[in-house]
Amino acid sequence: ALGPYQNFHPVSCNEMDNFSRFERCTFKITSNNSAHVNFDYHTYLASVKGIQFKGCYFADYSASNMPVNGTAGIYVVGSSFIVTESCLDPTISPCQQFQTGSFTNLNYGVKAYGLRKGNSCIIEKATFSGNYTGIYLSAMDESAVNLNSFSMSNPYDSTHTSPLLCGLYLDHCTGYQVEENDFYSNYSPATQKHTVGIVVNNSGEEDNWIYNNNCTNLFAGILAQNQNRNEDGTDGLEIRCNDFSTCEYDIAVTADTVYKDVGIKSNQGSNDNDRTAPANNIFSYTHNNPVSDYYNEGGDIVYWYLNDTLSMVNLIPV
Repeated sequence: ALGPYQNFHPVSCNEMDNFSRFERCTFKITSNNSAHVNFDYHTYLASVKGIQFKGCYFADYSASNMPVNGTAGIYVVGSSFIVTESCLDPTISPCQQFQTGSFTNLNYGVKAYGLRKGNSCIIEKATFSGNYTGIYLSAMDESAVNLNSFSMSNPYDSTHTSPLLCGLYLDHCTGYQVEENDFYSNYSPATQKHTVGIVVNNSGEEDNWIYNNNCTNLFAGILAQNQNRNEDGTDGLEIRCNDFSTCEYDIAVTADTVYKDVGIKSNQGSNDNDRTAPANNIFSYTHNNPVSDYYNEGGDIVYWYLNDTLSMVNLIPV
């Protein structure tokens, strides 16, 4: 655990990132470990800035902890941090071999509460497998989650039940970057378990993008909940250039209320004279239900797609 600490530049007195880091460390607990019964998290950060986890492995192989105790690989309160890969031979430039971070068999791979402005995180090139939720971020504005792999299956399904397996959950976050992540499950059919790739809950009125991610064999690829737009829909969340395959629902927009500001941005993409201007998602076309491509309980949207007669990709939600 790392408790409250502020690091300041000796001349300018400006606050700096903490120099502490974990590199190529293994955090693992099993039923043979005496601490497993009351185990909550591998690492805990409180009111620190810029802690790095490079190429670290987090795992829980204690079946009794699933899902009762809410185990987490990295548990964060009011802090900023970075999860990334580690160069195996830094004497070679550019680096040729890396060790990626991984999170296995946890309730939460990463669980982070921003609490105040200025706390954000970077999570990139990590693997999440067998977790109930890979990453949960609450009020962690300006965070980046890129180039990660999320396998949504759980080895304890035979002894425990969970209503949801989720890759990335953004709760009251804005200004995020979520790009080039892979979300998938091995459940057959996809309806066997409620697996969701990305959940965006109440990101507010600002413009945000979920961009260029892959969602395969999930109950829902991307789920946008509640307020993710302003009242007239001119600003808000856009879901663009994502690839969906064999999902029961590719994009779902849901709301607990009927207020005007619930839903996502009214224009998904645009009709500008540029091939990248439309929303350009590629849909599963499973058609297991009438709204499998785009289910919307929020405000009306205009969905712009590329009128590409030269390809056979599934660009039009039907």
